[in-house]
Amino acid sequence: MLSPQRSRRAPRSRERLVLTVVTLAHAALTLAFLLALRCIGEASVLTTIGLYLPRWPFALPLPVLLVALAWRRRRWLFGLELVTGLLWLFPLQGLHLASARAATPGHRTLRVLSFNIHSNARSPALLSALRAAKADLLVLQEGDYEDAAFWKGKLGDYEWSVRDQFVLGSRFPVTVAANPFQRHGAAYVRYRVELPEGPVQLYSLHPPSPRLTMSELLSDEITRNPTELRRAHADIRANTSDRERQLRTVADDARSSKLPVIIAGDTNLPDLSPVLEHTFTGFSDTFRERGCGFGYTFPTNHGFGPWMRIDRVFVNGAFRVLDFTTLPPSGSDHLPVVAVLEL
Repeated sequence: MLSPQRSRRAPRSRERLVLTVVTLAHAALTLAFLLALRCIGEASVLTTIGLYLPRWPFALPLPVLLVALAWRRRRWLFGLELVTGLLWLFPLQGLHLASARAATPGHRTLRVLSFNIHSNARSPALLSALRAAKADLLVLQEGDYEDAAFWKGKLGDYEWSVRDQFVLGSRFPVTVAANPFQRHGAAYVRYRVELPEGPVQLYSLHPPSPRLTMSELLSDEITRNPTELRRAHADIRANTSDRERQLRTVADDARSSKLPVIIAGDTNLPDLSPVLEHTFTGFSDTFRERGCGFGYTFPTNHGFGPWMRIDRVFVNGAFRVLDFTTLPPSGSDHLPVVAVLEL
């Protein structure tokens, strides 16, 4: 028969074992998910889907484990859980801690707004956001000629250019190159913006969204017919490949320019995407330079708030990034972003 002291030790030992196993499992799963997204990414359908999923569930065990480990004085495990929390907060969730820079006297400052308006051009919230941004360049996706005509009557001193879904409002003269959208089969337009200091090359982009192909996995046909699952996987791969091709077309064209370059729009690629990392080498992500917080921009049309950052502004070395902000919801399922640049 066990002594009372030994009988008390047995549950404590089991509790310590469970706590150890759960803490190690949480750390291993968080690290494995992070490495899978960063190293595999779009090379696999599973990790491609994982790139677009919310990452906050990995934080659910954090407070419980930290309190339990502190209570039981498991110091090394407590330290491991803290490291796991930092992995979740910074690389996995994409937290950045930066602040705005002061402008250099005598240099041109540009405010660039990028916004996928989601065909919602006439909403009072959107019009209010465009006014409040006080941007020099309004780089808008999913618009049309009627939208531009509406804004022209409401906003005043912008020159408007419309190509397919792309609408640009500029306080400076603008010319549009031979439409790359038609020539390369890629969803972007290249502009030449004539500043007093000299021309700037601006790209507005919006490659295909993964939303429709991934929604095929939720259809009833998948459960009834296994061949539909294979077709859905093939569609996701084709969609991913097309998006990568289009973005590489933009980046390669931009890299060949000898002018100051701005690339703005809805990339449809979240953080940790290897395609995003490899495609835009040589350009600065303005959020990573001067953004503070998570910078999430999509989706806004549900109760949880946005959980990914896909709307971006890139620049080449001709620009100095002064600030980056995400604006409040304005009637779209995206949030507008504003980058402040110095030339």
